[in-house]
Amino acid sequence: MQFIQNQKLSIARAVVITFVLGFISISLISQESKYLGTEPDINHEQLIQMASTMDFGDQIFKTIYKDDKNTYFALLTEKISSRYEAIKLLELISSKSDLVNIGASPTSKYSIFLINNSLGKSDREIEQLMNDYIVQVHDRAIQLTEEQQQQWLQQNDKYSGKN
Repeated sequence: MQFIQNQKLSIARAVVITFVLGFISISLISQESKYLGTEPDINHEQLIQMASTMDFGDQIFKTIYKDDKNTYFALLTEKISSRYEAIKLLELISSKSDLVNIGASPTSKYSIFLINNSLGKSDREIEQLMNDYIVQVHDRAIQLTEEQQQQWLQQNDKYSGKN
């Protein structure tokens, strides 16, 4: 009798575990599709091409493309004053914002970012946030000597290939 009760308990546990794992799998799959845009074939090169055809004027950061899921932005990296400011800006973006770096490099002409539209941020809000970051980084840079900037870069420049 004890054996039959243990077997029923084991079967019940197996059913519950299977149900929970199935629910988790479905949840993960639905979350994955939440961040996929409606342009499944869009790639980094196409986004760079879009950025290259945009007139940035006096802007350094601009919305370049939007679909149902994401909004894509380009940072005109070549307008940033120094390598210190470029690296510091990329670090700040990755640590303090909802922007996702999908191809940022301090040596390329453009750095590409996206933000998921479900976050409810307007293009203007994101552009203002980026402008605030640029001012913040520039203000910090002018407080440091060239030597201090170089020391910081030696310790923090993950794009240099030395780290």
